[in-house]
Amino acid sequence: MTREQNISLVREYVNRHFVSAGMCADVCIHDKNDGNPHAHIMLTMRPFNEDKTWGEKQKKEYILDKGGNKIYDPKKRQYKCKSIPATDWNEQTKAEEWRGAWAEICNRFLEQNNHAERVDHRSYERQGIEQIPTVHLGVAAFQMEKRGIATERGNLNREIEVTNQRFRQLKARIVKLQNWLKEETENTAPPTLADVIQGILSRRERLLSIYRQSESRRENAQFPARKSDNGYGGIRGKSQRYVRVAIRYSG
Repeated sequence: MTREQNISLVREYVNRHFVSAGMCADVCIHDKNDGNPHAHIMLTMRPFNEDKTWGEKQKKEYILDKGGNKIYDPKKRQYKCKSIPATDWNEQTKAEEWRGAWAEICNRFLEQNNHAERVDHRSYERQGIEQIPTVHLGVAAFQMEKRGIATERGNLNREIEVTNQRFRQLKARIVKLQNWLKEETENTAPPTLADVIQGILSRRERLLSIYRQSESRRENAQFPARKSDNGYGGIRGKSQRYVRVAIRYSG
């Protein structure tokens, strides 16, 4: 997408999922035209009060007994209490929610701007894709690879790509075999006389082909071709002399 479209995408995402919840968001978009546009978003974790002052990140709540009374801790000389976050912005479940929302808005923008690509925040395992994920290169390794310098992580990713390619080829063969087995299982009709004759002829042709190939290899092993002294091709053995003489004195 264009830079303007990327900026609109990030702004809509931040306003819908962060600012609307009461956070302040500081957004920095990096796009050096190197095929890796991305955004850094810094958020506040402390809510605002109604008078627009900063609120507390967490509040203290006393632990009560079965009778609803506060429990005194003689060692600490105070009542037992626990901290309750003022918001759920720091919960781990929010990361999954925000990642899913990012994938949803990205795909909507891609579709609106006639792009076939789609993104998915889920892992290959969760998507049901049997593929080994690559590792993150990092800034230093990425710059070294860009200059043609092989790195440990780059080599690992290349090995993973080769393994995934072989795995896809093997999977395609398995699917092809499964389809063939399915067709054979569904084909319950007895073979006709024409099918039997065709099978015999096919086997005969295969055997003849194998026999011809073996004979050709055997002859080549016994009489390998070589270049003669006068530049003419010949066959080793007594016939080579006769062939050379016939060519030399002809005409």
